[in-house]
Amino acid sequence: MINRDRWTQWARLGIVFTVVFWGPVALCAAGSATEKEPTQTGDMAVAHYNRGMRLQGVGDLNGAIAAYREAVRMKPDDVQTQVRLVQSLLEAGDHDGAVSVYRGLLSQQPKHGLAQHGLGQALAAKHDTDGAVAAFQEAQRLAPKDARLLHNLGVALQEQHDLDGAVAAYRAALDLRPNHGPTHNNLGDALRAKGHLVEAIKEYRQALALNPKDADSGWIWAWL
Repeated sequence: MINRDRWTQWARLGIVFTVVFWGPVALCAAGSATEKEPTQTGDMAVAHYNRGMRLQGVGDLNGAIAAYREAVRMKPDDVQTQVRLVQSLLEAGDHDGAVSVYRGLLSQQPKHGLAQHGLGQALAAKHDTDGAVAAFQEAQRLAPKDARLLHNLGVALQEQHDLDGAVAAYRAALDLRPNHGPTHNNLGDALRAKGHLVEAIKEYRQALALNPKDADSGWIWAWL
C-alpha cells in the first residue's frame, strides 16, 4: 500500500541507492567512511569535509551540516561533499534544505542524473508530488533504464492519481527488474484502483511469492 511515511524513508534510503548505482564520484561518499586526503597543506575545504564526516558518524547532524556547508562554500563544484550534505539534511528531516542543494548542483550540472533523481525523492518527501513527478520524468529522460527510478516515478504518479501513468511506469520497472516485490505490490494497488481486480490479484500473488512476509500484500490478498 502507498503511504506518505514511505516517502521520508525512501528519501533517506534512496539517496544511498541512487548514489551507489549512479556515479563513481558519489560512490566514494556513500559507499565508504574514508576521509579525504588533503591535496595540499592547509586545504580547509577537505578539513571541513572530514570534520563533517566525523560529526555525522557520531550523530551530530547539525554540526555535520555546518561543516559540509562550509566545505561546499569553499569548493562549490565538489559533488562528493554535496552528496554528504544532502545525506545529512535528509537524515535531519530538512527536505527543503536537500531540495536547495540538489537544485544548486543541477544549476551547475543540468544533466546530473543522480541529482535529478535525488531532487525527485526530496520533493516527494516534502509532499510536492507535482514537483517530484517532473523531477523523476527528467531523471528518466537522462537514465531511461533505471528500474529504481521508474518505480519511484510510478509511486509519484499514483499519488498524483495518474493511474495509467503509474501502471505504465511500474510495468516498465518490472521489465528491467522482474523480481522486485514492492513494484508488483504497487502495481497491484494501481490496478485495483482502476477496477482491474483479476490483474491486481496476479500482482499481489507475485509480490507474496517474492516476499511471503510482506504484510501489505498479505493483508490485501486476504481481503480480496
